[in-house]
Amino acid sequence: MEPKSHLLHPPAQSIAQGPMVRSEQEQSPVQQQPAADDLMGRLPFEISSQIFIHCLPGKQKDRTACPEHAPLLLLNICNAWTDIAKSTPLLWSTIHIEFPRPVSFKELVEAWFIRARNYPLTLSLRGQCHPHIFAVIWNHSHRLEHLSLDNGDSLYHDSLGTLNIFPGGVARVPEQFIALRTVTIRGSEYSYRDFLGPQIMELLRRAPNLVDCTFIRVPLAVGFRDIDWDPPLVFPSLRRLRFGEHVKPDAIENEFLKCVSLPALEALTFPFEYLSSDHFIAFLNRSASSKLQELSGCDGLGDFVVDGGLHLIPCLTRFEVWWTQYSFAERTLVALAAR
Repeated sequence: MEPKSHLLHPPAQSIAQGPMVRSEQEQSPVQQQPAADDLMGRLPFEISSQIFIHCLPGKQKDRTACPEHAPLLLLNICNAWTDIAKSTPLLWSTIHIEFPRPVSFKELVEAWFIRARNYPLTLSLRGQCHPHIFAVIWNHSHRLEHLSLDNGDSLYHDSLGTLNIFPGGVARVPEQFIALRTVTIRGSEYSYRDFLGPQIMELLRRAPNLVDCTFIRVPLAVGFRDIDWDPPLVFPSLRRLRFGEHVKPDAIENEFLKCVSLPALEALTFPFEYLSSDHFIAFLNRSASSKLQELSGCDGLGDFVVDGGLHLIPCLTRFEVWWTQYSFAERTLVALAAR
């Protein structure tokens, strides 16, 4: 059965009556079949619900609001399947959205989140999100557990300039994302749209229970140099911090550690291409990093070891260096042996 394109952008009236559900007169012969003729409808709800959950795409980026994929596809078979799908909150707890989208798309997002009920939400956004859609997201921020932001690519007309993660203004953003546990911010190598450093810091500041943060090729249109970070921002629960391997001089990796204190940090992956050993030692002293156990980086990390910085990490159990040349490896190994 061919998917219905109107499911992607349902009219406002259909959302009010029940998003993405057609009237009895509009339903196909397959949908008008009684539940008794459908095996799925005769199974216990717990079993049929689990079967539907296994229909979800395996990758998060494939869990889009597309009528050709579950969960929307499950609403377009028959009444019994629709009832099961709408009564299975886990089907609606994850969504990946690629922009641009029309403003009317906010109605689908609202219906999606409502069906997830009280389940924690996993949200992935790619491109510049519309303010009205962000407003819907913020309304459910108390359930937002995992957030991924991607600046998109250069195929779209709005791929230049900056990506505004607070398009409606900071005043409209919740004061706290109390459930937010992981944040991933990614810059596409095909995009010329930069992030705003202060907005990233503000997002993280409003997530008091954040434990995992990843930055991958994050270009900054506005960095941190012109802002007074004294005292530095403290993220008391952040345990894992990762940065991508390939960075530019104006990327977030080169400024972030200069502005923060991470007393609970256990694992750090950092390029060390443009951060001096002195700045990294200053970060460790600010953070009192007695819990840091895993440290990974490229050649610049060898300078930190040679400068005697390892004594600041007494609990270190895993140490990894990328792309190292022989001269760096030799000096690093000698310093490690003398530790």
